Amino acid sequence: MLLSAVQASLAAQGHRVRPLEAVELWSGPWGWAAQPVLAAAGRDVPLWPTALVLLAATAAALAYAGKTVAELPTAVLRSRARASSGVLAGIMAATRAQSGSP
Repeated sequence: MLLSAVQASLAAQGHRVRPLEAVELWSGPWGWAAQPVLAAAGRDVPLWPTALVLLAATAAALAYAGKTVAELPTAVLRSRARASSGVLAGIMAATRAQSGSP
């Protein structure tokens, strides 16, 4: 957070801090996925080939997960949904009990 504030202050004065820009690009939830697009647009993006490999791996994992879920019987999916709902309800009840909320 402090680094972002420092960079914002420096950017307002017309100074760029490339190492901080690289850290921010990799630290965001999907900043790494945008790097190949930025490189294609002509921007100077460090390590964009690595980001492209990660993006391709993510796409392959999503395709595999979609295929696997499509092969599961509906009854199994419903059973797992009920189980996860029960776990979430237990966690919320425990959290409320610890905080003293009704």
